[in-house]
Parts: sequence; structure tokens; C-alpha cells
Amino acid sequence: MKSLAPVRALFALVGLYDLVGGAALLFWANELYAESGVVPPRHMAYARFPGAMVITFGLMALAVAWRPLANRNLIPFTLLAKVCVAAMIFYYWWASGIKDVWKPVAFVDVVLVVLMVWAWGAIYKASRQQTPA
Repeated sequence: MKSLAPVRALFALVGLYDLVGGAALLFWANELYAESGVVPPRHMAYARFPGAMVITFGLMALAVAWRPLANRNLIPFTLLAKVCVAAMIFYYWWASGIKDVWKPVAFVDVVLVVLMVWAWGAIYKASRQQTPA
């Protein structure tokens, strides 16, 4: 791959997706729970803290978008975050059922994992081409 522009665009998209989702949980958790029919947790910190963590992972993805080669060490953590979210949703969907509002998130995260693995390979290849043997 001559240009890392597609990789940068992907991680920018992932970062924005996470920033929006995290901000929604952090700032509008009550409204989201009420609108989606999901029973809210006992305390809103159980929704707001994960929202803050999702924002953190979004910032990590944006760091990769900004400087893919320099920040490629952040990719495994963004990948693991997506795998964890998708795995939890699919598990609870299978084990006990889950509200429909969460199902698209799982599928989007699976697609993003596949694309990020591809991008990670492209970044690795680009780093090998720039590093003298």
C-alpha cells in the first residue's frame, strides 16, 4: 500500500464513532435508557464510566488516524475494546436475550474489527518498508 490514507480514514471513522457513542452514554444516559426501553442501572455511574472509557478508546483511534506508524501500538487496545463489546452483546443475546438497540452495535464492531485487522497489517507492512534492514 503506497498510501496510508485509507487506514487513516478508517481510524478517524472508528474514533468519531466511539466519541459519539461514548458521549451519548456519558452525557445522555438517562435519555438513552428511557428512549430505548432498557432498564437503567442502579446508579448512572455504571453507564457514565463506560461512556468515558469509550471516549478514551475513540481518542486512541484518532491518535492512530493522526500518526498511523507512530501510534500503531494503540491498535491492539482499540481492537480488544471492539471485540469485548461485540462478544458481550452476542453472548447475552444468545444466553438470555437483549434489547434490539444493542444488536447493531455488535455487528458494526465486528465489521470494524475485521477492517482494523486489515489496517494493522497495512501499517505493519508500511513500517517494514520504512525501516532499514
